[in-house]
Amino acid sequence: MVTHTASELDVADARFRSTAVLECGLDESDRGRYLRALRAADAGDPGPLGELLARAVLDNYLRLVLPAVAGPHRLVPLSALTSADVTLRALRNAAARGRLVAARGDDGLWRSTRKAVDDYLASRYERVPGT
Repeated sequence: MVTHTASELDVADARFRSTAVLECGLDESDRGRYLRALRAADAGDPGPLGELLARAVLDNYLRLVLPAVAGPHRLVPLSALTSADVTLRALRNAAARGRLVAARGDDGLWRSTRKAVDDYLASRYERVPGT
């Protein structure tokens, strides 16, 4: 079993700031979880560290890579279509209420297209006649 001293954890923290943030998409809010997962891995349980890194890579893939590759007319998870203008919660609510053209898959994930989200954002604050 490998144990780290406080100074070694400081080195791990510095390594987190310089590499993990850039390479797999962890941000500052993940630092504590990263250090706990690193301690667990040193104690013989690599699961938490693997899960943390895998989730970060998957989140970045869905948020950055997939929308760029898919184009405006391909179905992608709503999490890949969020932006500074609209949150995942707002997109889910719009899809559930029928205001956003989207489909819910067998896996429970809502999927839509960039064009559908753009159309939704353009019409989001329009009043419906008669209401």
